[in-house]
Amino acid sequence: MPTRSCCSRVAKFGYVSAMGRLPAVQKWSFYSFEGLKQSGNRVLHITSTCFDEPMCLVLLSDTNRVVTIHGEESDDDGEGVFVGGMDVELGTSMGALLTAQGFNVRKHPDPELQGLGPKNICNRGTAGKGVQLELSRSVRETLFESLTHEGRKHPTPRFKTFVDAVARSLEIGET
Repeated sequence: MPTRSCCSRVAKFGYVSAMGRLPAVQKWSFYSFEGLKQSGNRVLHITSTCFDEPMCLVLLSDTNRVVTIHGEESDDDGEGVFVGGMDVELGTSMGALLTAQGFNVRKHPDPELQGLGPKNICNRGTAGKGVQLELSRSVRETLFESLTHEGRKHPTPRFKTFVDAVARSLEIGET
């Protein structure tokens, strides 16, 4: 772990752990909370406001910008990349870049999934605000060969497009 990190990406679910291997984002710290069992990992779910894993909190204590990425499970809300969190400026920039790449970006209709609480892990960096991305199942299905444990090891070109847009918004935010 670097002694000083400008930004951390916290992936609470294994859908995006492949992100840490891509060159576009290797300059930032990365933390992933993912189940490694073949099945039954849903029992490991921890809400973003209750997430207090010590290694993650140490990383965040030295991080000013935090982006968290989650898997959203509701079929009712349709396809989407739901942007939330208290860093409205960065979220807006990230949303615009993702929209330009063809992603359906919007605010989640459920206030509990908008990342607006101060205890939400995305808002626990030193700036006190961050961005939360909730990825619908239909979006995640376009990012990987499949959503199985094995399939998530094989990201699609769309995954790189997603990661590049997120990385670009972070780079713009640093200037």
